[in-house]
Amino acid sequence: MSFPEDARRTETDVLIIGGGVAGMMAAVGCRRSGVSPVLMTKASFPSGSSSMARGGYSAAMGHSNPADKPEFLFEDSVQASYDLCNRRLMRLMSHEAIERTHELDAWGLGLVRMENGLYHQKPSASHRYDRLLHCGKLMGKPLMQSLHKKMKAWEIASAAHVMFVDLMKEGDRVVGAWGFAYRDGAPVVVHARSTIIATGGAPQLHEVNDSPPYISGDGYAIALRAGADLIDMEFIDYQLMVAAPERIRGYPPHSSGFINAGAYLYNKDMERFMRRYDPERCERSTRAMVNRAVGTEIYEGRGTENHGVYLDTCHVFDVVNDGATADIVRVLKNCGVDLSKEPFEVASGPHTYLGGIRIDEWGRTTVEGLYSGGEASGGVHGANRTGGAALADSYVFGLRSGMGAACEAKGRERPDPEGGGWREGLERLEERANRAGGTHA
Repeated sequence: MSFPEDARRTETDVLIIGGGVAGMMAAVGCRRSGVSPVLMTKASFPSGSSSMARGGYSAAMGHSNPADKPEFLFEDSVQASYDLCNRRLMRLMSHEAIERTHELDAWGLGLVRMENGLYHQKPSASHRYDRLLHCGKLMGKPLMQSLHKKMKAWEIASAAHVMFVDLMKEGDRVVGAWGFAYRDGAPVVVHARSTIIATGGAPQLHEVNDSPPYISGDGYAIALRAGADLIDMEFIDYQLMVAAPERIRGYPPHSSGFINAGAYLYNKDMERFMRRYDPERCERSTRAMVNRAVGTEIYEGRGTENHGVYLDTCHVFDVVNDGATADIVRVLKNCGVDLSKEPFEVASGPHTYLGGIRIDEWGRTTVEGLYSGGEASGGVHGANRTGGAALADSYVFGLRSGMGAACEAKGRERPDPEGGGWREGLERLEERANRAGGTHA
């Protein structure tokens, strides 16, 4: 096999890299703008951190309290961000999450409604009103299923198990990407008038994390090498994850659901330590404060032998053994932890990268022809985010990136099929493989 000569080559108006919620919403945006994209993903399709979504997402529907409105959500988000969010993008998200909610539910998401037909909304971190929309169970599976059904209905072209190595450029413009179908080693080259990165964050940089193993930050890397600006990379939304038993270390236990139900946090000395960090709100402090406190307790020697702290739900077991957290209760019991009788150990890990590729309101990056949406993009949330904001971000800016990429692709020239440096890139990899004594036949 010769890498360049045996490459699988495709041309399209829009290439979407990533098969999660942001990538699928980008495909929706493309179709609404009259363009049929090609979507490629490193794992199976659909896939991504969205598949691990727990409690739900937040929108100012005003169904829990008619006084609520999108501008109040915007104000709460600015405050939660430590006044470091992109206000223009945050205001768009606060308003447009409502329309995306009606749309997704019409596609079969299955949000819980009250007897009067309005959506049931629950409390979530940093919100003045109850805004969390939910499915009465874990959100990830029904969300991915409903969007995947839409992709099939619209016959969106997709390919799984493709890992892109680099973006291709002609001058200052991105014209697609090249990489490999890693199951058989075949090179893949896709020329595109517009390219969207929707590859999520970089949780695999951390030993304890709650994301699938293929979410490894490669979208950030290829965008940076292509000259795109990254922003706010120091800001990460941490959540509490299982620290023990070892077989499920890193499992996401929907800690917000447990805490909202009234769970307590204890250090190894069985001190309810959040009273020292936030005496008024204790465990119901902001997620940023809770995780900072957990980290401090562990660093100062008050953590458990598994480098965590205890989360105790014994006193509210009947509450947590219902709804979305009931599934977590069963998982832990199957692993030998009975939450009706004992606490379990948790530690902090990255849940959402708040930084990423700098975008504007249409997902444009600082490089022509390159767009981004969802967790791969950055700057929307600032230093911290409100509870339930990650999925809303993917809904709104996934869709907008698709619309921006599709509309602007129509005015761009067709890329040169021999351009973009893909041959040179593949030849370099072939030389390295030969020097290392590897085989690619």
